[in-house]
Amino acid sequence: MVFRNSGHCESGCGRECLLNLRGAKIGLPILCLRLLFQNRLWSWNGDIQTAIIPGLQCWYCQPSQAPYGVLWHIISYPLLLGGTPNWYILASSLGDYLAMTLIGGKQILPMYGMLSFWIWLQAPYDIPILWLCLFGLLKWPLAFLGPLGKLPLGAPASTWNFVLQRHYVGSDFQYYLLMGIVLILVLVQSRADKNDKIRLEPRPDRRLCNSHTSN
Repeated sequence: MVFRNSGHCESGCGRECLLNLRGAKIGLPILCLRLLFQNRLWSWNGDIQTAIIPGLQCWYCQPSQAPYGVLWHIISYPLLLGGTPNWYILASSLGDYLAMTLIGGKQILPMYGMLSFWIWLQAPYDIPILWLCLFGLLKWPLAFLGPLGKLPLGAPASTWNFVLQRHYVGSDFQYYLLMGIVLILVLVQSRADKNDKIRLEPRPDRRLCNSHTSN
C-alpha cells in the first residue's frame, strides 16, 4: 500500500509538472511579444506614470489616480516595487506568464493568453483584474473577485464620484468586454472541471447495494 500510494503521488506530481510545462510553452511566445513591445508601451501610455504608480504609492490620495478597489491595490502593489513604468510593465508581463504556467492544464489557456495580451497592450494595469478572475478556477464564486477589484470597493466617496461622473470612451467598454469574456471562460472552465471530477469519482457497486438490501 505504501509503495502504491507513493507511486500515485509521484505520477500525480509528474503530471502536474507536465501541465505546468505546457502552460510555460504556450505562454513563452506571448511573453516574448510583450518584451518586444515593452519600451514602446510605457513611452506612450502616460497613465502608468501619472495615475497608476502615484495611486499605488498613496492609495486614494487623488480620486483620478488608480480608482480601483482595495483588492486591485493589494494584488498590484508588488508590481510597484521597481518604482518605474518600465518595471511595472515588465512585472505585469512576468506575473501573467507565471499565471499561464500555473493554468497550463486548462483548456482556456490559449484564449486567455490572447485576451490578456491584448488587454496588456492597451492597459497593463487591468491585468491584475484577470488574475483575480482566475481564482475562480479554484472555486467558481471567486471568479467575481475580478469585477469586485475593478469597482472602487473600499475607496472613499471622492473616488466613487470620479468613477461615476467621468467621461467614458469607446475603448473603456472594449476592455470591459474583454474582461467579461475572461470571466465567462473561467466560469465555463470551472464548471467543466467540476463535471470531470464527478465523472471520475468511483461509483458504488449496485450489486453490493442490492445484496445489502436483500439481507
